[in-house]
Amino acid sequence: NHQNSYSRMMLQHCGQISCRLSPRTDSRVQAIVPRAWPSQQHCSHTTSRHATPCPQQSWHREPKLGCVTWASRRPSSDSSATSSSIISVIKDELRVCKETYRKDEALLDDPPNGFELDSPPGSSMVYLMKEYGDEQIVVAADLSEQPQEEEEGTMAGEAMGASIEGMGADEDEEDEPGMLPELVSFRVQVSKRGQTLSFECDSNGDFVLINELIHGKAEADNDSDVDDSDVEDEEDEPQYTGPAFSDLDDTLQQAFLDYLEERGVTAELGQYLRQLIADKAAVEYQNWLQRVRDFMGSGKRRPS
Repeated sequence: NHQNSYSRMMLQHCGQISCRLSPRTDSRVQAIVPRAWPSQQHCSHTTSRHATPCPQQSWHREPKLGCVTWASRRPSSDSSATSSSIISVIKDELRVCKETYRKDEALLDDPPNGFELDSPPGSSMVYLMKEYGDEQIVVAADLSEQPQEEEEGTMAGEAMGASIEGMGADEDEEDEPGMLPELVSFRVQVSKRGQTLSFECDSNGDFVLINELIHGKAEADNDSDVDDSDVEDEEDEPQYTGPAFSDLDDTLQQAFLDYLEERGVTAELGQYLRQLIADKAAVEYQNWLQRVRDFMGSGKRRPS
């Protein structure tokens, strides 16, 4: 009896343990045993709404080319509206420029002192050229290298400023919009026998100032008999071009001013350059506006 009682107790105890452990054991087994891969019928192309994508198709699918959608998008309406707005503003600016543009009467005649004018369209450069004996003289001015009105401190700026302050009544006229630049900068190059003297100058129309004087060799001509190898060897060595012009003796500085005046680089030519630079800036600005308008529009030149 005692043995039977003990056997029943053990069976009952084991049953209780089995009942308590079975659910947990099952869940643990389910947690650590990896799920089988879904069959082909559960791939993303099945009709099941909640079908699990096939891992092979998800992991090993070849990338599709040409999937970038922005390349084929149409321009947004905001972009078109912005372009139209810019074109409208440019048209108004062009209209005002053309209505207010007047070519200076002095530019209707030939340049003074026997110079010939070359003003390439679309370029920031203007050239005045002449021959003086066996010398070739070129006066060049660049729109992009003109002094700013507010810049001060240079010898030329201080001298020009003092000159303008002494003009009295003309002082108010210089402040009006659309007037000539207060100062024009230009280079004078005198060439002969393969050598050049280059003068960096400023003028306000009343006198000419020399800021720098450089002596060098003229650019080799394609038809020249000079050996190219000799020229290259010489160019490898830095050349001494001369001292600062302001360091020269006052008498020598004045002699160089007389030298330029003898060749037609006078205050009259300086005044002509002021008018020429102002006109060139106005014309090229209108051309630039036209090109930008064409770019923003259809690309075809529109009637003005």
